[in-house]
Amino acid sequence: MNRIFLILFPFLFICNHGYTQSKLEKAKKSLKVNNQPIPDDDSYILLDAFGFISSLFPDGSSNDTDYVSHKKVTKYPYFKSTKPGNYVYFAPDTITKNFRVEILNRFIFENPKLYGNHLNIGVRSADGFGLEIDYLQLWENNTNFGYNSLAITTGLLKYYWIHEERFDTWIGLGANFLEDNISDWGLSAGIGAEYFFIQPMSFETNLYWSFNGGTIQSYSTGLNYHYKRYIFSGGYEFLKIGDPDFSMFSVGVGVSF
Repeated sequence: MNRIFLILFPFLFICNHGYTQSKLEKAKKSLKVNNQPIPDDDSYILLDAFGFISSLFPDGSSNDTDYVSHKKVTKYPYFKSTKPGNYVYFAPDTITKNFRVEILNRFIFENPKLYGNHLNIGVRSADGFGLEIDYLQLWENNTNFGYNSLAITTGLLKYYWIHEERFDTWIGLGANFLEDNISDWGLSAGIGAEYFFIQPMSFETNLYWSFNGGTIQSYSTGLNYHYKRYIFSGGYEFLKIGDPDFSMFSVGVGVSF
């Protein structure tokens, strides 16, 4: 019996040591360990990648100045069945705006003990520029390891590289801030697209990177159901915060005005 215990003890010690932290605690510790100013090389790599991504998409604007001057933002998607998306050309003012504010709140969850809330506020203009503020709050209530939380606020200046009536795609650059005893700023970038394939539905996907010493990645994809100025969404969200990965489902509701 003593021999069996001596053989199993190292294995039990290793296993117990590997699971002495919750996922959020591991994420925060990995970010704190790597918490340092962003090296110049990393900044240049991010900007080079940003430039490369933008070069993959031709400018969605027409060379016809008159054509571009008549592009506006719809009051909300599927306001008119013949004008399904976020942008429209040569449409009366009754269905268009020069800019639009969008608010979307999503509840995300990996399991009953690990969940969060994702609030996104955006403004898009007729000329293709936009601004986005994103607030992600995660909570983990683990019986063995206690309660943990992490909040990440991200701000991006966006440009809708292609902004057509059924399809638009954007690129963005900005900064983020980590809360919950980390208090660190980082550089952020993103790219995303939305396709209005059939009334009243659209498919949306977004990818974000942030550099806070450690790297934070966020990928989301899902379907949006548009009802008047309201949006109902459901999909999948993948997060990599420092070392741990989080695979989460999402459900949300939003409004445009």
